[in-house]
Amino acid sequence: MLGVRLSAERSGVQLMQARELAQCLMHEEKIDFLDMSLWHVFKEPSEEAYRGRSLLSYFTDLERGNVRLGAVGKIAGASDARACLESGVDFVLVGRGAILCHDFPDRVRDDPGFEMAQVPVTPEYLETEGLGVAFVEYMSSWPGFMEPSAS
Repeated sequence: MLGVRLSAERSGVQLMQARELAQCLMHEEKIDFLDMSLWHVFKEPSEEAYRGRSLLSYFTDLERGNVRLGAVGKIAGASDARACLESGVDFVLVGRGAILCHDFPDRVRDDPGFEMAQVPVTPEYLETEGLGVAFVEYMSSWPGFMEPSAS
């Protein structure tokens, strides 16, 4: 299985260039899936000229052939995952949600109302979710992600 993760904007990436690359990758059919890293799947594009529709919609309307399309970006629970799938992706990826909830996919499957924990969380909370000391220390560098230790 071979996939490509593509960012749609930020770090000098322009939306239409990302869209053209995504379409090219799908037409070539040399990958099995395209993972769109959108930071927030439901937001509008940063570029003023393309606002008025979701950033995700610029990729769900591409001709996919046999390439599956996934998206990641602030999927916080079951309703977000459903909305993302309903918008036309083939699968949903989870970033922050998986850090905050080690069994996020199981919870979403089993509870249609599931929502992940809200940040900030404590280092102890992250340890109960299976994060090692080094990863917890790394997460402390994310602004607003962690509150001071309870102990």
